[in-house]
Amino acid sequence: RAELLNLLGYSIEDVNNKLNKYIPKDLHSDVDGLADDLKNINRIDDASFNDPFDSLVSQDGKKTELFKINTSDDNVGLITQALLLNNVEAAVGLCLKAKRFADALIIATTGGADLLARTQHKYLEQAEGYVSSLIAAIVSEDWGSIINNCEIGSWKEAFAAILTHASDDDLPALCEQLGNRLEEESTIDPKYSQDAQLCYICAGSFDKLVASWSGNTAQSTDDLQELIELVTCLQKA
Repeated sequence: RAELLNLLGYSIEDVNNKLNKYIPKDLHSDVDGLADDLKNINRIDDASFNDPFDSLVSQDGKKTELFKINTSDDNVGLITQALLLNNVEAAVGLCLKAKRFADALIIATTGGADLLARTQHKYLEQAEGYVSSLIAAIVSEDWGSIINNCEIGSWKEAFAAILTHASDDDLPALCEQLGNRLEEESTIDPKYSQDAQLCYICAGSFDKLVASWSGNTAQSTDDLQELIELVTCLQKA
Protein backbone atom coordinates (compact mmCIF):
# COMPACT_ATOMS: atom_id res chain seq x y z
CA ARG A 1 0.00 0.00 0.00
CA ALA A 2 2.86 2.38 0.78
CA GLU A 3 4.23 1.92 -2.75
CA LEU A 4 0.85 2.78 -4.24
CA LEU A 5 0.60 5.86 -2.01
CA ASN A 6 4.02 6.94 -3.30
CA LEU A 7 2.78 6.40 -6.84
CA LEU A 8 -0.15 8.72 -6.08
CA GLY A 9 2.23 11.35 -4.74
CA TYR A 10 1.66 10.69 -1.04
CA SER A 11 4.91 9.71 0.66
CA ILE A 12 3.93 8.87 4.24
CA GLU A 13 7.30 10.01 5.60
CA ASP A 14 7.30 13.28 3.65
CA VAL A 15 3.72 14.14 4.61
CA ASN A 16 4.33 13.33 8.29
CA ASN A 17 7.47 15.48 8.31
CA LYS A 18 5.50 18.37 6.81
CA LEU A 19 2.65 17.97 9.30
CA ASN A 20 5.03 17.85 12.26
CA LYS A 21 6.21 21.37 11.39
CA TYR A 22 2.72 22.67 12.18
CA ILE A 23 2.12 20.74 15.42
CA PRO A 24 2.96 22.73 18.59
CA LYS A 25 6.03 21.23 20.25
CA ASP A 26 4.39 21.26 23.68
CA LEU A 27 1.25 19.44 22.48
CA HIS A 28 2.39 15.96 23.49
CA SER A 29 3.73 17.07 26.87
CA ASP A 30 0.49 18.92 27.62
CA VAL A 31 -1.61 15.89 26.71
CA ASP A 32 0.61 13.53 28.71
CA GLY A 33 0.39 15.85 31.71
CA LEU A 34 -3.38 15.97 31.48
CA ALA A 35 -3.55 12.18 31.30
CA ASP A 36 -1.39 11.88 34.41
CA ASP A 37 -3.59 14.38 36.23
CA LEU A 38 -6.71 12.39 35.36
CA LYS A 39 -5.11 9.14 36.55
CA ASN A 40 -4.15 10.71 39.87
CA ILE A 41 -7.37 12.61 40.46
CA ASN A 42 -8.68 9.96 42.87
CA ARG A 43 -5.39 9.62 44.73
CA ILE A 44 -5.10 13.07 46.25
CA ASP A 45 -3.13 13.13 49.48
CA ASP A 46 -4.78 14.68 52.54
CA ALA A 47 -1.74 16.93 52.78
CA SER A 48 -2.77 18.60 49.55
CA PHE A 49 -5.63 20.24 51.45
CA ASN A 50 -3.37 21.99 53.97
CA ASP A 51 -3.77 25.26 52.14
CA PRO A 52 -6.89 25.48 49.95
CA PHE A 53 -5.31 28.32 47.97
CA ASP A 54 -2.33 26.21 46.90
CA SER A 55 -4.50 24.65 44.21
CA LEU A 56 -5.00 28.08 42.65
CA VAL A 57 -1.33 28.27 41.68
CA SER A 58 -0.25 26.02 38.81
CA GLN A 59 3.18 24.47 38.45
CA ASP A 60 4.38 27.28 36.20
CA GLY A 61 3.56 29.85 38.87
CA LYS A 62 0.61 31.40 37.06
CA LYS A 63 -2.47 32.12 39.13
CA THR A 64 -5.76 30.62 38.04
CA GLU A 65 -8.48 33.22 37.56
CA LEU A 66 -11.33 33.02 40.06
CA PHE A 67 -14.67 32.49 38.37
CA LYS A 68 -18.34 32.70 39.23
CA ILE A 69 -20.44 29.61 38.58
CA ASN A 70 -23.48 30.70 36.59
CA THR A 71 -26.67 28.74 37.32
CA SER A 72 -29.16 31.02 35.61
CA ASP A 73 -31.64 29.72 33.06
CA ASP A 74 -29.71 30.86 29.99
CA ASN A 75 -27.92 28.23 27.90
CA VAL A 76 -24.62 28.40 29.77
CA GLY A 77 -26.39 28.33 33.13
CA LEU A 78 -28.44 25.29 32.12
CA ILE A 79 -25.30 23.47 30.96
CA THR A 80 -23.72 24.33 34.30
CA GLN A 81 -26.70 22.95 36.23
CA ALA A 82 -26.57 19.73 34.21
CA LEU A 83 -22.84 19.33 34.89
CA LEU A 84 -23.17 20.07 38.61
CA LEU A 85 -25.82 17.35 38.97
CA ASN A 86 -24.04 14.94 36.58
CA ASN A 87 -26.86 14.91 34.02
CA VAL A 88 -24.38 14.17 31.25
CA GLU A 89 -26.94 13.55 28.51
CA ALA A 90 -28.70 16.86 29.19
CA ALA A 91 -25.37 18.69 29.20
CA VAL A 92 -24.46 17.13 25.86
CA GLY A 93 -27.84 18.03 24.36
CA LEU A 94 -27.60 21.63 25.53
CA CYS A 95 -24.07 21.95 24.14
CA LEU A 96 -25.17 20.58 20.77
CA LYS A 97 -28.10 22.99 20.71
CA ALA A 98 -25.70 25.87 21.36
CA LYS A 99 -23.28 24.50 18.71
CA ARG A 100 -20.63 23.98 21.38
CA PHE A 101 -19.56 20.82 19.59
CA ALA A 102 -16.15 20.41 21.21
CA ASP A 103 -17.71 20.70 24.68
CA ALA A 104 -20.42 18.20 23.72
CA LEU A 105 -17.90 15.62 22.50
CA ILE A 106 -15.66 15.98 25.55
CA ILE A 107 -18.60 15.67 27.97
CA ALA A 108 -19.96 12.69 26.04
CA THR A 109 -16.75 10.74 26.66
CA THR A 110 -17.79 10.53 30.33
CA GLY A 111 -21.22 9.11 29.49
CA GLY A 112 -20.33 5.81 27.87
CA ALA A 113 -19.84 4.50 24.34
CA ASP A 114 -23.50 4.79 23.31
CA LEU A 115 -23.77 8.47 24.24
CA LEU A 116 -20.45 9.24 22.57
CA ALA A 117 -21.54 7.51 19.35
CA ARG A 118 -24.86 9.40 19.32
CA THR A 119 -23.07 12.69 19.98
CA GLN A 120 -20.62 12.06 17.15
CA HIS A 121 -23.54 11.29 14.84
CA LYS A 122 -25.38 14.49 15.83
CA TYR A 123 -22.22 16.54 15.36
CA LEU A 124 -21.55 15.09 11.92
CA GLU A 125 -25.16 15.73 10.90
CA GLN A 126 -24.75 19.43 11.64
CA ALA A 127 -21.14 19.89 10.54
CA GLU A 128 -20.40 21.27 7.09
CA GLY A 129 -17.56 20.85 4.59
CA TYR A 130 -15.64 17.96 3.09
CA VAL A 131 -13.43 17.55 6.18
CA SER A 132 -16.56 16.56 8.12
CA SER A 133 -17.28 13.98 5.42
CA LEU A 134 -13.79 12.53 5.92
CA ILE A 135 -14.28 12.47 9.69
CA ALA A 136 -17.62 10.71 9.22
CA ALA A 137 -15.96 8.12 6.99
CA ILE A 138 -13.28 7.46 9.61
CA VAL A 139 -15.86 7.10 12.39
CA SER A 140 -18.31 4.96 10.41
CA GLU A 141 -15.75 3.25 8.13
CA ASP A 142 -17.98 4.22 5.20
CA TRP A 143 -15.38 4.98 2.54
CA GLY A 144 -17.82 4.17 -0.24
CA SER A 145 -19.54 7.49 0.42
CA ILE A 146 -16.26 9.34 -0.19
CA ILE A 147 -15.76 7.52 -3.49
CA ASN A 148 -19.29 8.33 -4.62
CA ASN A 149 -19.44 11.94 -3.49
CA CYS A 150 -16.01 13.45 -4.11
CA GLU A 151 -15.34 15.37 -7.31
CA ILE A 152 -13.82 13.07 -9.92
CA GLY A 153 -10.72 15.25 -9.98
CA SER A 154 -10.09 14.19 -6.37
CA TRP A 155 -9.95 10.48 -7.21
CA LYS A 156 -6.29 10.24 -6.12
CA GLU A 157 -7.18 11.61 -2.69
CA ALA A 158 -10.07 9.14 -2.39
CA PHE A 159 -7.75 6.33 -3.47
CA ALA A 160 -5.13 7.39 -0.90
CA ALA A 161 -7.82 7.40 1.81
CA ILE A 162 -8.98 3.85 1.11
CA LEU A 163 -5.40 2.60 0.82
CA THR A 164 -4.72 4.09 4.25
CA HIS A 165 -7.92 3.19 6.09
CA ALA A 166 -9.72 0.27 4.43
CA SER A 167 -9.35 -3.24 5.79
CA ASP A 168 -7.84 -5.99 3.64
CA ASP A 169 -11.33 -7.43 3.20
CA ASP A 170 -12.90 -4.13 2.09
CA LEU A 171 -10.10 -2.76 -0.07
CA PRO A 172 -10.73 -4.79 -3.27
CA ALA A 173 -14.42 -3.82 -3.45
CA LEU A 174 -13.62 -0.15 -2.78
CA CYS A 175 -10.90 -0.12 -5.45
CA GLU A 176 -13.35 -1.63 -7.93
CA GLN A 177 -16.00 0.92 -6.94
CA LEU A 178 -13.56 3.76 -7.61
CA GLY A 179 -12.53 2.11 -10.87
CA ASN A 180 -16.16 1.91 -11.97
CA ARG A 181 -16.65 5.60 -11.34
CA LEU A 182 -13.48 6.50 -13.23
CA GLU A 183 -14.44 4.20 -16.11
CA GLU A 184 -17.82 5.88 -16.35
CA GLU A 185 -16.16 9.29 -16.35
CA SER A 186 -13.75 8.17 -19.09
CA THR A 187 -16.61 8.24 -21.60
CA ILE A 188 -16.50 12.02 -21.17
CA ASP A 189 -12.79 12.44 -20.51
CA PRO A 190 -10.64 9.51 -21.80
CA LYS A 191 -7.73 10.42 -19.49
CA TYR A 192 -9.54 8.63 -16.64
CA SER A 193 -9.43 5.28 -18.44
CA GLN A 194 -5.89 4.44 -17.29
CA ASP A 195 -6.75 5.59 -13.77
CA ALA A 196 -9.69 3.18 -13.76
CA GLN A 197 -7.37 0.40 -14.93
CA LEU A 198 -5.01 1.05 -12.02
CA CYS A 199 -7.94 0.71 -9.62
CA TYR A 200 -9.05 -2.54 -11.27
CA ILE A 201 -5.52 -3.93 -10.95
CA CYS A 202 -5.47 -3.11 -7.23
CA ALA A 203 -8.91 -4.68 -6.86
CA GLY A 204 -7.78 -7.85 -8.63
CA SER A 205 -10.69 -7.32 -11.02
CA PHE A 206 -8.95 -8.47 -14.17
CA ASP A 207 -12.14 -9.00 -16.18
CA LYS A 208 -12.97 -5.31 -15.81
CA LEU A 209 -9.35 -4.41 -16.46
CA VAL A 210 -9.36 -6.26 -19.79
CA ALA A 211 -12.76 -4.80 -20.71
CA SER A 212 -11.50 -1.29 -19.96
CA TRP A 213 -8.30 -1.79 -21.92
CA SER A 214 -10.08 -3.39 -24.87
CA GLY A 215 -12.54 -0.52 -25.04
CA ASN A 216 -9.74 1.94 -25.78
CA THR A 217 -9.01 1.64 -29.51
CA ALA A 218 -5.96 3.88 -29.16
CA GLN A 219 -4.03 1.20 -27.26
CA SER A 220 -0.99 -0.33 -28.98
CA THR A 221 0.90 -3.60 -28.60
CA ASP A 222 3.47 -1.77 -26.48
CA ASP A 223 0.66 -0.56 -24.21
CA LEU A 224 -0.52 -4.15 -23.80
CA GLN A 225 2.99 -5.30 -22.89
CA GLU A 226 3.26 -2.48 -20.35
CA LEU A 227 -0.11 -3.44 -18.88
CA ILE A 228 0.91 -7.10 -18.55
CA GLU A 229 4.16 -6.12 -16.82
CA LEU A 230 2.31 -3.83 -14.41
CA VAL A 231 -0.22 -6.53 -13.53
CA THR A 232 2.57 -9.05 -12.98
CA CYS A 233 4.48 -6.69 -10.68
CA LEU A 234 1.40 -5.87 -8.62
CA GLN A 235 0.46 -9.54 -8.29
CA LYS A 236 3.88 -10.21 -6.75
CA ALA A 237 3.67 -7.20 -4.40
